[in-house]
Amino acid sequence: MEVRHILVPVNFSPCCYEVAEHAIDHANRLGGVRVTLLYVFEAPGLLLDAQIMPTPAAPAVAVGEYLDDHAREHMAVYRTLDPGTVEVAHEIRHGQVVDVILEAASELGADVIFMSTHGRRGLDRLLMGSITEDVIRQAEIPVMAFRTLHKPECEARSCSECGERPTSGQCAVQDALNATAPADAEADKGTQPTVVL
Repeated sequence: MEVRHILVPVNFSPCCYEVAEHAIDHANRLGGVRVTLLYVFEAPGLLLDAQIMPTPAAPAVAVGEYLDDHAREHMAVYRTLDPGTVEVAHEIRHGQVVDVILEAASELGADVIFMSTHGRRGLDRLLMGSITEDVIRQAEIPVMAFRTLHKPECEARSCSECGERPTSGQCAVQDALNATAPADAEADKGTQPTVVL
């Protein structure tokens, strides 16, 4: 299988930052591979053109515009990754997360999808489901799922909460990026790739 384009869905958690690093590293090793980082937000029950006032003093703005601006601010975290020779694009889309990931993979001509997985089990998995698992089941292209371990700097009790509490994940990612210590071999032990074809 020839890989020319890697799609990486992100949610601003430290786990997704790690997966983005792996995708860019993989793309650099292969050469001539593009990477697209995709953030999808759902706005259940909200009309994207409805007007809101984010703060009492702020002018009214459309919900979709406000959410896009918010997402763009947080996508900046991924601009700190060293792309090497890789072309890295950033996309923000709205809709049902799994459906949008699959549509984007098709529209963008992705050859493989890199995603994080938290290894939820039991009741958590039953109640919360798994976006990664749904993408694996429905994707027409290979999906590489990276099992990520909980980071002590994350405020959430487990990685599965980072996606549920994006503010904690965003803070943890930003704090990690602000740290000046270089990554070492021990840091790489936190992610174990699993290939799912």
